[in-house]
Amino acid sequence: MDHLDDDQLATLLSDLGGLPPELSQWPAMRDKAIADTRADLRLCMTDKDSQDEPLSCPIYAFGGIADPLVSEFDLREWRSRTTEEFSVRLLEGGHFYLADGPQLFAVLRPLLRRIAAGSRIVSLP
Repeated sequence: MDHLDDDQLATLLSDLGGLPPELSQWPAMRDKAIADTRADLRLCMTDKDSQDEPLSCPIYAFGGIADPLVSEFDLREWRSRTTEEFSVRLLEGGHFYLADGPQLFAVLRPLLRRIAAGSRIVSLP
């Protein structure tokens, strides 16, 4: 993504559904969104396969079925980061599938209920 200028990155984000076309009416906000996106992309690109110990908590990875940037294979790579339960769930939509509707919450509610029902409450003295 570093080879894209601001206009090209804005076009890519718009095509993916992550940058509303109306934002072009406010250049300062558009520029801030592009700068924040570049920082986020740089952070993502610096993630290396860590030699750290895996986490001892579950990881539930979510992604969009039509995401051209993050594949199901990419999501499954998170498996190595935990010793506990792991799952991948693909939802309708692309990279910004959360903007496509409340479908994630329909999946999260029963998951959170199951987790809460199985959790142990620790009381402090």
